[in-house]
Amino acid sequence: MLNADTSRLVAEVQALRQCVSELEKSQLEHERMEKALKESEEKYRTIFESANDALILLGKKGKILDVNKKLTDASGYDKAELVEKQITSLTKIMSKKSLAVVAKNFVKRIVGIEIPPYEVEMINKSGELMNVEINAVAVRKDGRIVGDLAILRDVTERKRAEEILQESEEKYRDLFENTNDLIQSVTPEGRFRYVNNAWRKTLGYSEEDVSNLTIFDIIHRDYLQHCEMLFQKLMSGEDIGPIEAAFISKNGDKIMIEGNVNCRFMDGKPVYTRGIFRNITERKRVEEQMLRLASAVWMSTNSIIITDLDSKIVDVNEAALKMYGTDSREDLIGKSFLALIVPTRRETVLEDIREVLEKGYGKDREYHFISNDGHEVPVEMKSSLVKSADGKSIGFVRVGIVSSECK
Repeated sequence: MLNADTSRLVAEVQALRQCVSELEKSQLEHERMEKALKESEEKYRTIFESANDALILLGKKGKILDVNKKLTDASGYDKAELVEKQITSLTKIMSKKSLAVVAKNFVKRIVGIEIPPYEVEMINKSGELMNVEINAVAVRKDGRIVGDLAILRDVTERKRAEEILQESEEKYRDLFENTNDLIQSVTPEGRFRYVNNAWRKTLGYSEEDVSNLTIFDIIHRDYLQHCEMLFQKLMSGEDIGPIEAAFISKNGDKIMIEGNVNCRFMDGKPVYTRGIFRNITERKRVEEQMLRLASAVWMSTNSIIITDLDSKIVDVNEAALKMYGTDSREDLIGKSFLALIVPTRRETVLEDIREVLEKGYGKDREYHFISNDGHEVPVEMKSSLVKSADGKSIGFVRVGIVSSECK
């Protein structure tokens, strides 16, 4: 047996070995953590330095902890001239007004208030003025806000383009306001950016009304789903071509429109749409009337033949086809009306034409047609002029009934 001193010595050695083993394990864990931390820092550094936008990392009290190469290149200042400085002290790169805005928004984010992207003016080392858009996010650790990451994007060219566009719009605003076309400009969110006088007059909305409307508020329900799809296509850069749709006026009237819409993009993002439309409500009403009239003419039991001023047949109805003995319009369309008349009776047609041209209408006359199978068909027919919308004579319309002895 070991004596007491030897036993104590063995125990101490074992304890020492255990300590050494724990130290070795601790050292390995420390080295592993250092390696992981280093890899994490390298990964962070790679991402931070290769970002397309300028980045500024701020501490909770507004001290600049880090900036990337994009920012030093844009500003012209070395990292040493910026890091460890308070953001509010950088009067060399921002005006007092811009710094005040930055500081105010920084304080809001540090206490957890979300701030949308905003623009400030930045001055580089060469003294050139830059327009910068800032979009910042709070940096958190264990759920607590410990800093702020500001993402800066140079929008100088965009601002210049917007200014040029504004000048162009002002130059042509007088033209826009005095045209009969309906002109509108709409943001990607669907809000109206501009509408002209004809637009407001046609739809009955005031300028105040327009400021509270979206494009989807004034589209007729029958066209809403289709127009929403077209709007999304515009936002993605697709060309949608000519469109036809309907708006709703303030008093609830349906206004039919046709026209073209395109979308302006900047930096690959949609900025606004531009649409120019014509009010085709009256035209559509006339077209619908004409369709109803055409349907009535086609279904009429009287034979109806329409010709131009040279007596060339341009249209016929079903009864006229039956009278001629055919079921194909192609057998009559394009033929001379005189060619359908028995040669010995054509003088009657010529007398009728002279009377209609003089009076606008002719008395009832009996025409003798040659049917498709060569038979003679007597028809009691009355003729009148066909006129265009401006009152110009463009042809003749003849309405007839087959004589009773031929029925």
